[in-house]
Amino acid sequence: MRTLVERIGVSQSAVSQTVAEMVRRGLIIVDRDPLDARSRRIDLTAKAREILPVVQRCWDATEAVSATLDQDLGMSLPTILAKATTALERRALGERIEEARVKMQGDLG
Repeated sequence: MRTLVERIGVSQSAVSQTVAEMVRRGLIIVDRDPLDARSRRIDLTAKAREILPVVQRCWDATEAVSATLDQDLGMSLPTILAKATTALERRALGERIEEARVKMQGDLG
């Protein structure tokens, strides 16, 4: 699963939860890799292959809409989210809210 984490850039926990849910829904099968017992192999089930064309069309539509949103915003949504994440890592949302609350109380006198 480490390869998935590295390729898609999400946490190990997120990958594990998503894989477990996809197994539960009958979309993938997870087996030990015959070449490396420490690794897992993930394969699509027949059910997943059957719905793959629909999923691909949905993904294509999402990408098209995202491109128009990027144009309206003047930068890509992933860039905006990355900047927001970086800013929140520097100063958390809770801290920002507390500062605003204190400032509002001071302004009210």
